[in-house]
Amino acid sequence: MKPKRVTDTAYHKAYYEANKARIAEVKRAYRAANKEKIIANKRAAYYATQEASLAQKREYRQANKGKINFLCSMRKKVIKQRTPVWLSPFDRLKIKCYYSVAAMLARNNEEPWHVDHVVPLQGKLVSGLHVPNNLQFLRGVDNIRKKNKFEVAHG
Repeated sequence: MKPKRVTDTAYHKAYYEANKARIAEVKRAYRAANKEKIIANKRAAYYATQEASLAQKREYRQANKGKINFLCSMRKKVIKQRTPVWLSPFDRLKIKCYYSVAAMLARNNEEPWHVDHVVPLQGKLVSGLHVPNNLQFLRGVDNIRKKNKFEVAHG
């Protein structure tokens, strides 16, 4: 006969506190050994709930049109402020091409691709410009994971 499973949260909390380092090491080793499996599971879960998430997003946008319009106008304002007046017409064309290529990548790879600012336009420590040299292509999930960060490479 199997022993009863312990459901006492105080017991679990005490066990975790006593074995915190060992548990963290086991988790770290598992993540390192099963990286592809974890990514595949996350991707499968994302695609399984994608339609429901999009419906929920549409519903939210419909219910909060004023807030969404405000956020969009603020984003456009920031881009306009961070676009220098000295940009040549060729540079402006290059920026448009970045967005076209990102849309093409999204269509071909069937996943979102973003045009990311290497140095964020609204960073905490530094703020970049909306110029071609500050743009790069990133998968949507990577860009969202990056958030508003700029990491300096020393070397």
